[in-house]
Amino acid sequence: MTTIDIDSARTSDAEHLAAALTERGLTARVVGAGRHVRLATTDGAASVERMLEAWIAEHNLPFVPEFVSEHSIVLRPPAG
Repeated sequence: MTTIDIDSARTSDAEHLAAALTERGLTARVVGAGRHVRLATTDGAASVERMLEAWIAEHNLPFVPEFVSEHSIVLRPPAG
């Protein structure tokens, strides 16, 4: 089992993201100041990235996932 921390730009996004990942059968919860989601998964990084990209697209959010390390992802605005 791998733990990945996902840093969201907004508190409300973290809550929705945790719920969406849980609906997909993963273990996810909001931690810290409410902008972080802790994901426990056996899926690889590429699979997690695809899930995040799908969630971002479904909600038409102005973010892209960026891997900071193999255990940390930041959802940030795209470079413009």
